[in-house]
Amino acid sequence: MPEDAKAVIDHLRERYGPLLFHQSGGCCDGSAPPLCYEEGGFRVGTSDAQLGELHGCPC
Repeated sequence: MPEDAKAVIDHLRERYGPLLFHQSGGCCDGSAPPLCYEEGGFRVGTSDAQLGELHGCPC
């Protein structure tokens, strides 16, 4: 992961606290690209699966 990307995630985490990245399964809900949320700010559904971590954030 590029250092610039890590710096952005670190800045967001300092400002908002723990983060979560979510990748939609389709584009119909307008969230085809990965989206970043405050942890607890997105309701994870029963069909969602954690794929890994991105600089210490679940995704």
